Amino acid sequence: RAATRIALTLSLGTLCFSSAVLVVCNLLRAAARSAQRNSDNYLVVLAACCLQCLLDCVEFLNKFAVVMHAITGDDFCTSGRSVTTLLKRHGLNAWFVDRIAAFVLGMTTVAFAVLAGGATYVTLISTLNSPGSVEHRQVVAGVFAGAAAAIGFLILTFTCSFINTVVDASYTCLALDFDAGAPHQPPLRDALIPIVKPDYVVVVGQPVQPGVATATAVP
Repeated sequence: RAATRIALTLSLGTLCFSSAVLVVCNLLRAAARSAQRNSDNYLVVLAACCLQCLLDCVEFLNKFAVVMHAITGDDFCTSGRSVTTLLKRHGLNAWFVDRIAAFVLGMTTVAFAVLAGGATYVTLISTLNSPGSVEHRQVVAGVFAGAAAAIGFLILTFTCSFINTVVDASYTCLALDFDAGAPHQPPLRDALIPIVKPDYVVVVGQPVQPGVATATAVP
């Protein structure tokens, strides 16, 4: 309830501006694809490809700007500059993490959708008594299996997009923790650091006591 209230009040301008950026990107992308299909000029095709790459970068920055805004409450442009500077300062590759997470979640979505369709088909073909012929039962089972796979794919796609956003937010929080010098979620830091920054050194200091050496842990 609180998140909805904030989205519809304090963050409404930022979200509307972000949505406008996405609309413009989609319109330009559609124009670029149309030019690629309808033009025989190699320079036009090359320019359309470059434009689509630029739009990918804009959409990616737009996504992380919204994530940064959700964390800090800054306006859209300030959030975009802040997250770019933050990730660059700590040598973190947000594109790599976002693409890897999207790839893994996408493959998981396809696998579970196919599994749901296959399980539906096997269940129906083994339990369906009518129509009487095997061919008819196969057709009915195939229709229901296709519907189950499609519905499962849509539901899992929505869920995975939400999870991917959570991954991006966690990655941004990790970068903010690097800036602060202290993690707010040590388990999350311990899980992400070996993947995104394996050369990062974690130093753990014990309370200073007379005659007791300080313990330093380097993974």
